[in-house]
Amino acid sequence: MATATKTWKMFIGGGWVDSGRGEAEPNIDPSTERVADEIQVGSRDDADRAVEAAQKAYDEVWFDTPPKERSAMLFKLADAIDADAENLASRAPLGTWRASRRASTRRVSRASSAASPSA
Repeated sequence: MATATKTWKMFIGGGWVDSGRGEAEPNIDPSTERVADEIQVGSRDDADRAVEAAQKAYDEVWFDTPPKERSAMLFKLADAIDADAENLASRAPLGTWRASRRASTRRVSRASSAASPSA
């Protein structure tokens, strides 16, 4: 029985979207040489949409947001990274050829705690 493979979409403009090309590539786990999941293949148009969305977010939200509110947003992001550290760390070895999930989890947690006010 074949296992369903997750296809990761692209995050553009605040939402998960399919590639304009409609293609995905396998993400190979180097430790097993098996397909772990699939990743959307972006196009130049996808990159342009992402840049436009980022510029719009900066112009309409970030630029006028007071530093205290920006800080709160970044802490919220750090908390979300911490909450999903195990999942994020499990993806890191696939792209970086690292073998240790525990070490990767610590790296993810350290990265988010670097922004913490208690760090």
